[in-house]
Amino acid sequence: MGGIAFLVILIIIFLLLCCIRYLYAKLPMVLKSLIVTVKGKLMWSSVLRYMAQKYLDQSILCMMNLYQYHSLGLSQRIITPVTLAYLALMPCLCGLILYRNRKNLSTKAIKQSYGSLYLNYDTEKKSVYHFTMVFLYRRLVFTFLLAFCKVSVVLQVYLSICCSLALLIYLVKWMPMDEKRQNILAIFNECVLLVCSYMLLLYTEYVPSPEMRYYFGDYLLYLLYVNFGLNIVVLAYEIMCIVRMHCKRKFYYR
Repeated sequence: MGGIAFLVILIIIFLLLCCIRYLYAKLPMVLKSLIVTVKGKLMWSSVLRYMAQKYLDQSILCMMNLYQYHSLGLSQRIITPVTLAYLALMPCLCGLILYRNRKNLSTKAIKQSYGSLYLNYDTEKKSVYHFTMVFLYRRLVFTFLLAFCKVSVVLQVYLSICCSLALLIYLVKWMPMDEKRQNILAIFNECVLLVCSYMLLLYTEYVPSPEMRYYFGDYLLYLLYVNFGLNIVVLAYEIMCIVRMHCKRKFYYR
């Protein structure tokens, strides 16, 4: 119900924006100036961050409903196609927002309004326009594989490998983050995910021995522990750098 309510709110906001855009030319100058002022002050960053965070959950729910569409109730049959259209268009909307503001992405006003869409991205590279879009569509494809490729686990794993490999190539080619350390970490994480995807083949019918699957499971866990630990270390290092910078500023201005 929460996803449906959120979707209804988005539809209402979209209809209001369409009405404002249609009637904008007929409004007096006072109202036009007021709309421009309010538009400039709106902080969409938290809304867009929430939409991006819920994208995977909504994708899973939508694909599962789509898979069993004929057994759904009337309300769900209406909501599911609308949700699918939202999931298909939302990444494009994010890319369009960033592209239209590409010359001002470094300004404080744009960061306050849309900063969550390109947090830690290099605004000097063209990848800032489409990295978020690629990231979200990858999640949509992942949920599609879960819902519609149930007939073969091997097919799911191979398609997942292809998606992970494509994103890894994208990261190596574009280096979208604003720091070298973050680019290396992103590539490392994707490499770990790719290796884990390959290791999933060990848990299919190609390896019939349960003992052998259990043996390889230990190595999969070790790999995940290393990945998790490295991310924690990098996060701790960045926090220490921020604290150190604030301490230096505090002692400098005394």
